[in-house]
Amino acid sequence: MEKRNGAFQSVTWRSEKTAAAAHKKAGITLATETTATVRAGIDFANLASEKEREEIGALPWGEWEHFPHTLTHKGERYVRLYPSGNVSTRYFVNGQETTREHFQSFQRPSDVSSSGDKKCFNVKESNLID
Repeated sequence: MEKRNGAFQSVTWRSEKTAAAAHKKAGITLATETTATVRAGIDFANLASEKEREEIGALPWGEWEHFPHTLTHKGERYVRLYPSGNVSTRYFVNGQETTREHFQSFQRPSDVSSSGDKKCFNVKESNLID
């Protein structure tokens, strides 16, 4: 990833997800791979037009390591990324790519989320692929 604040860049990350108990016992593994055009290192607090953004307040978890780039939580390091356009996610069940609907059928109901617009992603640094 580029170090320049606010630079547009394409980033891909992979995340392991938790299967519902019955599927987990059966050995089902779930993962997602997300590719997005993002910006990093943005401090919205100084922009009058952005004072209402939720990212400006206190973090809901973790603490800033190097504001506004990285944060830490439970010994893990995360990179804060702001999507700016295209975000695409691929879904995997037992390593095989599948549809979102099929993938969600293996998740706990509380983990199934809508595809609403996210204002930012906190991505575990070890999950970054590109």
